[in-house]
Amino acid sequence: MCAAFIVIMTPASYASDWVLRECQYAEKRKKPPFPVLLEHEEFPRYISTQYVDVRTGELPPDSYFARLARVIKPKGERGEEIVSLTTTGSALRARKPQQRLAFRQESLDEAVHRMFSESPRIVQPEWVGKIIPKPFDWCFVPAGYVSLKPSGNLYDYLKEDQRFHLSDFVIARYPITQSQFQLFVNAHDGWTQEGWWSFSDAAIQWRSQNTPPPAGSSDRYPQTSVNWYSAIAFTHWLSARTNEKITLPTDQQWQRAAQGDDGRIYPWGDEFDNGRCNTFASQSGSLTPVTQYVDGASPYGVIDMSGNSWEYCLTDFRTGGNDLFSSNARVIRGGSWYTRPDVARAVVRGYAAPEYPDSFHSFRVARTIG
Repeated sequence: MCAAFIVIMTPASYASDWVLRECQYAEKRKKPPFPVLLEHEEFPRYISTQYVDVRTGELPPDSYFARLARVIKPKGERGEEIVSLTTTGSALRARKPQQRLAFRQESLDEAVHRMFSESPRIVQPEWVGKIIPKPFDWCFVPAGYVSLKPSGNLYDYLKEDQRFHLSDFVIARYPITQSQFQLFVNAHDGWTQEGWWSFSDAAIQWRSQNTPPPAGSSDRYPQTSVNWYSAIAFTHWLSARTNEKITLPTDQQWQRAAQGDDGRIYPWGDEFDNGRCNTFASQSGSLTPVTQYVDGASPYGVIDMSGNSWEYCLTDFRTGGNDLFSSNARVIRGGSWYTRPDVARAVVRGYAAPEYPDSFHSFRVARTIG
């Protein structure tokens, strides 16, 4: 998480309940605010805070970047370049000394969508390493449209192509791993607690008659041999531990996270690439680590959405609803290491009975924003 909180000060942001909640959250977490005044008058909430005034179009002074550098400590991971905040202002001015910043008036929603859609936005929650081990990151998926195709199955809730609009959400960058799921199994308040299974009578009954999947301790391989009931119970346990409302992704969310806005065939593009995923064409004969195919990431940075293991979705295959009460089959997505490449396309939708644990099935989690 960022050590500071940047407040974009415009009339739209001043009137936004979302900004107000973010300000309150920052203050509660004692994150220092750094207001950036783009237009209009001062932001009353931070009237006593020294902010940077860029209404003239000039870049912020070096002192502003110096203050940022004292509270923000950039981390370099996976070969990322670390940029010194203390020299950013001077470097920008030296590069284009005559250029002035031009700001157009836009709503806060437009600004957020623009910032997050220009490049993958990946954030590691502060509870990673404390509640569950790495690897775990949230990938931000901005609001937008997604078009789903019927599977051709008689019982599919989709009878024709249908377009859906989705709000902002985040989705796990990787499927849940063996070691992450095993913490739930072994926790004193985990698998054995009936409360996590009380979303349906069928789930309670299934747990009372069955044991957890074989123990796995790998933080590299996805947790398979789980059923939909177990995946939902895990999300309830993790939600309680993190104080976040974590679920499985819906049918629509999963596909939007895989495709982005351009309706691509595979997460990385329109052409199948054996070096970007684990399908039958790879001849691996087994699962691969969830972090292996980084080059197969979706437009939002989500990895392993094509092949390796089928992933459960929240959605009821028969009704299209996202309730937890029915015992109908649920949508599964992504294909596995044993499927043909065409089955691992982003639009392919399968189904699985919620009570049947399958060695080809895994899951990742998601969370709606707002």
